[in-house]
Amino acid sequence: MRAAEAPATEKVGGNAFASCYKTTFPAGSISRSVRLGNEAASSRRIVIGESSLPGVERGDVLVAINGHSVPRNAAGPELEQLMSSREQYDGAPVPATLWRPRHPESFTEVAVFCGQRRIGVEWGRIKPQAEMPLPAIGGMFAAVDVRSQSGRAAIEFGDLLVGVNHKPVPADVSNDEIRLLLTKEQKHDPPVFNLLRCAGDDEVKAWVLRQCGAARKRLNRLRSSEGERKKRESSGRKTKTDDASSCLSCDCCLSPGGASKKASAGGLRL
Repeated sequence: MRAAEAPATEKVGGNAFASCYKTTFPAGSISRSVRLGNEAASSRRIVIGESSLPGVERGDVLVAINGHSVPRNAAGPELEQLMSSREQYDGAPVPATLWRPRHPESFTEVAVFCGQRRIGVEWGRIKPQAEMPLPAIGGMFAAVDVRSQSGRAAIEFGDLLVGVNHKPVPADVSNDEIRLLLTKEQKHDPPVFNLLRCAGDDEVKAWVLRQCGAARKRLNRLRSSEGERKKRESSGRKTKTDDASSCLSCDCCLSPGGASKKASAGGLRL
Protein backbone atom coordinates (compact mmCIF):
# COMPACT_ATOMS: atom_id res chain seq x y z
CA MET A 1 0.00 0.00 0.00
CA ARG A 2 1.12 3.55 -0.73
CA ALA A 3 2.39 5.47 2.26
CA ALA A 4 0.34 8.48 3.35
CA GLU A 5 0.87 11.42 5.63
CA ALA A 6 0.53 10.61 9.30
CA PRO A 7 -3.00 11.13 10.65
CA ALA A 8 -3.67 13.17 13.76
CA THR A 9 -4.57 10.48 16.33
CA GLU A 10 -5.66 11.37 19.86
CA LYS A 11 -6.54 9.01 22.68
CA VAL A 12 -9.83 10.18 24.19
CA GLY A 13 -10.49 7.45 26.74
CA GLY A 14 -9.25 4.12 28.00
CA ASN A 15 -8.73 1.55 30.72
CA ALA A 16 -6.45 -1.45 31.15
CA PHE A 17 -8.25 -3.42 28.44
CA ALA A 18 -9.37 -0.98 25.72
CA SER A 19 -8.84 2.54 24.39
CA CYS A 20 -10.82 4.93 22.20
CA TYR A 21 -9.08 7.14 19.63
CA LYS A 22 -10.09 10.07 17.47
CA THR A 23 -8.16 10.16 14.21
CA THR A 24 -8.30 11.68 10.75
CA PHE A 25 -7.69 9.61 7.65
CA PRO A 26 -5.70 11.71 5.13
CA ALA A 27 -7.32 12.45 1.78
CA GLY A 28 -7.14 9.44 -0.51
CA SER A 29 -5.93 7.04 2.20
CA ILE A 30 -9.03 4.79 2.25
CA SER A 31 -8.37 1.68 0.11
CA ARG A 32 -4.77 2.86 -0.44
CA SER A 33 -3.24 3.11 3.02
CA VAL A 34 -6.16 1.68 4.99
CA ARG A 35 -8.16 -1.43 4.11
CA LEU A 36 -11.40 -2.34 5.84
CA GLY A 37 -12.76 -5.76 6.74
CA ASN A 38 -15.07 -7.46 9.22
CA GLU A 39 -14.10 -9.34 12.37
CA ALA A 40 -14.77 -13.05 12.53
CA ALA A 41 -16.90 -12.77 15.68
CA SER A 42 -20.69 -12.88 15.40
CA SER A 43 -20.96 -9.10 15.90
CA ARG A 44 -19.17 -8.65 12.53
CA ARG A 45 -17.91 -5.16 13.38
CA ILE A 46 -15.90 -3.32 10.74
CA VAL A 47 -12.21 -3.43 11.58
CA ILE A 48 -8.99 -2.14 10.09
CA GLY A 49 -7.73 -5.04 7.99
CA GLU A 50 -4.49 -3.42 6.86
CA SER A 51 -2.92 -0.06 7.63
CA SER A 52 0.29 1.77 6.77
CA LEU A 53 -0.84 4.87 8.69
CA PRO A 54 0.98 5.60 11.96
CA GLY A 55 -1.45 5.45 14.89
CA VAL A 56 -3.96 3.26 13.02
CA GLU A 57 -3.51 -0.43 13.78
CA ARG A 58 -4.70 -3.67 12.26
CA GLY A 59 -7.66 -4.89 14.33
CA ASP A 60 -8.88 -1.44 15.37
CA VAL A 61 -12.68 -1.31 15.30
CA LEU A 62 -14.17 1.48 13.19
CA VAL A 63 -16.84 3.03 15.43
CA ALA A 64 -17.68 6.23 13.53
CA ILE A 65 -16.70 7.87 10.25
CA ASN A 66 -17.15 11.51 9.31
CA GLY A 67 -19.28 12.10 12.40
CA HIS A 68 -21.67 9.19 11.75
CA SER A 69 -21.83 5.88 13.61
CA VAL A 70 -20.92 2.88 11.49
CA PRO A 71 -24.14 0.92 10.77
CA ARG A 72 -24.57 -2.50 12.31
CA ASN A 73 -23.89 -5.43 9.99
CA ALA A 74 -22.17 -3.15 7.46
CA ALA A 75 -19.63 -4.85 5.19
CA GLY A 76 -16.10 -3.48 5.45
CA PRO A 77 -15.15 -3.92 1.77
CA GLU A 78 -18.40 -2.30 0.62
CA LEU A 79 -17.88 0.68 2.91
CA GLU A 80 -14.29 0.98 1.70
CA GLN A 81 -15.43 1.00 -1.94
CA LEU A 82 -18.13 3.57 -1.20
CA MET A 83 -15.72 5.90 0.57
CA SER A 84 -12.99 5.62 -2.04
CA SER A 85 -15.44 6.40 -4.85
CA ARG A 86 -16.93 9.57 -3.35
CA GLU A 87 -15.14 12.89 -3.48
CA GLN A 88 -16.32 13.90 0.00
CA TYR A 89 -14.35 10.96 1.42
CA ASP A 90 -11.55 10.40 -1.09
CA GLY A 91 -10.73 14.03 -1.82
CA ALA A 92 -10.58 15.35 1.73
CA PRO A 93 -9.41 14.26 5.20
CA VAL A 94 -11.99 12.09 6.96
CA PRO A 95 -12.42 12.11 10.76
CA ALA A 96 -12.97 8.72 12.39
CA THR A 97 -13.35 7.10 15.80
CA LEU A 98 -11.51 3.86 16.60
CA TRP A 99 -11.89 1.30 19.41
CA ARG A 100 -8.75 -0.62 20.26
CA PRO A 101 -9.13 -3.67 22.54
CA ARG A 102 -6.12 -4.66 24.66
CA HIS A 103 -6.83 -7.83 26.60
CA PRO A 104 -4.68 -10.63 28.07
CA GLU A 105 -4.29 -13.85 26.08
CA SER A 106 -6.67 -15.72 28.39
CA PHE A 107 -9.47 -13.25 27.67
CA THR A 108 -11.48 -12.27 24.63
CA GLU A 109 -13.56 -9.17 23.90
CA VAL A 110 -17.25 -9.62 23.13
CA ALA A 111 -19.48 -6.88 21.69
CA VAL A 112 -23.14 -7.40 22.56
CA PHE A 113 -25.86 -5.43 20.78
CA CYS A 114 -28.75 -5.32 23.24
CA GLY A 115 -31.72 -4.53 21.01
CA GLN A 116 -34.97 -2.98 22.15
CA ARG A 117 -35.67 -5.14 25.17
CA ARG A 118 -34.86 -5.74 28.80
CA ILE A 119 -32.00 -8.21 28.81
CA GLY A 120 -32.16 -9.45 32.39
CA VAL A 121 -28.61 -8.80 33.59
CA GLU A 122 -27.55 -7.35 36.93
CA TRP A 123 -24.09 -5.84 37.41
CA GLY A 124 -21.95 -5.79 40.54
CA ARG A 125 -18.46 -4.54 41.27
CA ILE A 126 -15.55 -6.93 41.75
CA LYS A 127 -13.91 -6.06 45.04
CA PRO A 128 -10.16 -5.27 44.77
CA GLN A 129 -7.97 -7.67 46.74
CA ALA A 130 -4.33 -7.90 47.78
CA GLU A 131 -3.74 -11.01 45.67
CA MET A 132 -5.42 -11.12 42.28
CA PRO A 133 -4.40 -13.04 39.11
CA LEU A 134 -5.15 -9.90 37.13
CA PRO A 135 -5.03 -6.78 39.35
CA ALA A 136 -6.63 -4.55 36.72
CA ILE A 137 -9.93 -6.43 37.18
CA GLY A 138 -10.33 -5.04 40.70
CA GLY A 139 -13.07 -2.41 40.80
CA MET A 140 -14.61 -3.40 37.46
CA PHE A 141 -18.31 -4.17 37.07
CA ALA A 142 -19.28 -7.70 36.05
CA ALA A 143 -22.43 -9.59 35.14
CA VAL A 144 -23.31 -11.20 38.47
CA ASP A 145 -26.94 -12.17 37.85
CA VAL A 146 -27.89 -13.36 34.36
CA ARG A 147 -31.52 -14.24 33.67
CA SER A 148 -33.04 -16.20 30.81
CA GLN A 149 -33.70 -13.17 28.59
CA SER A 150 -29.98 -12.43 28.39
CA GLY A 151 -29.33 -15.69 26.51
CA ARG A 152 -30.43 -13.97 23.36
CA ALA A 153 -28.08 -11.10 24.11
CA ALA A 154 -25.09 -13.47 24.58
CA ILE A 155 -24.12 -12.04 27.96
CA GLU A 156 -22.71 -14.61 30.37
CA PHE A 157 -22.23 -14.73 34.12
CA GLY A 158 -18.75 -13.39 34.85
CA ASP A 159 -18.48 -11.09 31.81
CA LEU A 160 -16.58 -7.90 32.72
CA LEU A 161 -17.93 -4.54 31.58
CA VAL A 162 -15.09 -2.87 29.64
CA GLY A 163 -17.06 -0.28 27.67
CA VAL A 164 -20.48 0.97 26.62
CA ASN A 165 -20.99 1.94 22.98
CA HIS A 166 -17.23 1.53 22.50
CA LYS A 167 -16.51 4.09 25.21
CA PRO A 168 -14.14 2.62 27.83
CA VAL A 169 -15.42 2.35 31.41
CA PRO A 170 -12.67 3.20 33.94
CA ALA A 171 -12.10 0.55 36.63
CA ASP A 172 -12.46 3.23 39.32
CA VAL A 173 -15.71 4.64 37.92
CA SER A 174 -18.14 5.65 40.65
CA ASN A 175 -21.66 4.29 40.91
CA ASP A 176 -23.12 7.67 39.97
CA GLU A 177 -20.80 8.02 36.97
CA ILE A 178 -21.60 4.64 35.47
CA ARG A 179 -25.31 5.14 36.14
CA LEU A 180 -25.12 8.45 34.28
CA LEU A 181 -23.14 6.85 31.45
CA LEU A 182 -25.61 4.02 30.95
CA THR A 183 -28.62 6.32 31.14
CA LYS A 184 -27.05 8.69 28.63
CA GLU A 185 -25.89 6.02 26.19
CA GLN A 186 -29.26 4.25 26.03
CA LYS A 187 -31.30 7.44 25.80
CA HIS A 188 -31.71 7.32 22.02
CA ASP A 189 -30.50 3.87 20.95
CA PRO A 190 -30.03 0.50 22.65
CA PRO A 191 -26.43 0.32 23.90
CA VAL A 192 -23.63 -1.93 22.83
CA PHE A 193 -21.85 -3.61 25.74
CA ASN A 194 -18.13 -4.20 25.30
CA LEU A 195 -17.34 -7.17 27.52
CA LEU A 196 -14.23 -9.05 28.56
CA ARG A 197 -14.65 -12.82 28.89
CA CYS A 198 -12.15 -15.31 30.25
CA ALA A 199 -11.86 -18.16 27.79
CA GLY A 200 -8.36 -19.61 27.94
CA ASP A 201 -7.26 -20.05 31.55
CA ASP A 202 -9.42 -22.25 33.77
CA GLU A 203 -7.75 -21.06 36.97
CA VAL A 204 -8.30 -17.37 36.18
CA LYS A 205 -11.84 -18.07 34.99
CA ALA A 206 -12.67 -19.89 38.22
CA TRP A 207 -11.30 -16.95 40.22
CA VAL A 208 -13.39 -14.46 38.23
CA LEU A 209 -16.53 -16.55 38.70
CA ARG A 210 -15.90 -16.79 42.46
CA GLN A 211 -15.58 -13.00 42.69
CA CYS A 212 -18.78 -12.56 40.69
CA GLY A 213 -20.53 -14.98 43.03
CA ALA A 214 -19.33 -12.94 46.01
CA ALA A 215 -20.56 -9.74 44.35
CA ARG A 216 -23.96 -11.35 43.77
CA LYS A 217 -24.18 -12.27 47.45
CA ARG A 218 -23.42 -8.65 48.38
CA LEU A 219 -26.22 -7.51 46.08
CA ASN A 220 -28.62 -10.00 47.62
CA ARG A 221 -27.70 -8.84 51.13
CA LEU A 222 -28.22 -5.25 50.09
CA ARG A 223 -31.57 -6.10 48.55
CA SER A 224 -32.62 -7.86 51.76
CA SER A 225 -31.40 -4.93 53.88
CA GLU A 226 -33.33 -2.51 51.70
CA GLY A 227 -36.49 -4.54 52.19
CA GLU A 228 -36.01 -4.51 55.95
CA ARG A 229 -35.31 -0.79 55.89
CA LYS A 230 -38.56 -0.09 54.08
CA LYS A 231 -40.45 -2.20 56.59
CA ARG A 232 -38.89 -0.25 59.49
CA GLU A 233 -39.66 3.04 57.82
CA SER A 234 -43.27 2.07 57.23
CA SER A 235 -43.57 1.21 60.94
CA GLY A 236 -42.04 4.54 61.94
CA ARG A 237 -38.81 3.13 63.36
CA LYS A 238 -35.44 4.78 62.69
CA THR A 239 -33.13 3.11 60.19
CA LYS A 240 -29.45 3.19 59.40
CA THR A 241 -27.98 3.72 55.95
CA ASP A 242 -26.81 0.58 54.13
CA ASP A 243 -23.41 0.50 52.49
CA ALA A 244 -23.89 0.20 48.71
CA SER A 245 -20.30 0.94 47.75
CA SER A 246 -19.93 -2.27 45.76
CA CYS A 247 -23.07 -2.06 43.65
CA LEU A 248 -25.42 0.28 41.87
CA SER A 249 -28.79 1.19 43.33
CA CYS A 250 -30.80 1.72 40.18
CA ASP A 251 -32.85 -0.23 37.70
CA CYS A 252 -32.48 0.56 33.98
CA CYS A 253 -34.50 -1.26 31.37
CA LEU A 254 -34.76 -1.06 27.62
CA SER A 255 -38.09 -0.96 25.85
CA PRO A 256 -39.38 0.09 22.41
CA GLY A 257 -40.44 3.38 23.96
CA GLY A 258 -36.96 4.19 25.24
CA ALA A 259 -35.08 3.77 28.51
CA SER A 260 -36.51 4.16 31.97
CA LYS A 261 -34.91 4.36 35.38
CA LYS A 262 -36.21 3.82 38.91
CA ALA A 263 -34.71 3.29 42.32
CA SER A 264 -33.87 -0.23 43.41
CA ALA A 265 -31.59 -1.98 45.86
CA GLY A 266 -30.44 -4.67 43.46
CA GLY A 267 -27.47 -3.27 41.59
CA LEU A 268 -27.61 -2.20 37.96
CA ARG A 269 -30.20 -4.22 36.10
CA LEU A 270 -30.67 -4.20 32.33
